[in-house]
Amino acid sequence: MKRHLLNVPAVESAHAILLVDRRYALQLRDDDAAIAWPGMWGLFGGMLNAGESPRQGLVRELREELDITVERAGLFLTVGGTSEGSSAPKRWWFFEVDASAEWQRHVLHEGQAAQVFDFVETEGLPMTPMTRDVLRRHYQASRRAFSTRRRVHQRR
Repeated sequence: MKRHLLNVPAVESAHAILLVDRRYALQLRDDDAAIAWPGMWGLFGGMLNAGESPRQGLVRELREELDITVERAGLFLTVGGTSEGSSAPKRWWFFEVDASAEWQRHVLHEGQAAQVFDFVETEGLPMTPMTRDVLRRHYQASRRAFSTRRRVHQRR
């Protein structure tokens, strides 16, 4: 039983790889020393509440942070490890969300700014190593998928 408890993350969070017309919508975090990674660009999302599934938490976070409702969220990546400044186990859930239809109506409730970037533009932004890695992985996977769809279409 003890071994099982060690494998259960103490903290879980859900985050959106939020796409607007195939570009990345990011949040500029508040410049407040009391929060993790102040003044950095990051993905929208946050900690799960007790009893909340990762998808439910993501939907709630996007409603709280941007006042948008998500219909579809596809799991892209799950990462386990430890969080900054803590040795407690943590699990991050990353979902791909196409918010192209909702983006015009968003209202920012958390952070300094929300902005949409091409992947190349994100390379010069201050962000956490994990955010940068997740964006890179997503960009590479989406390029492979697009290339495959294009080849299949050309054969028809």
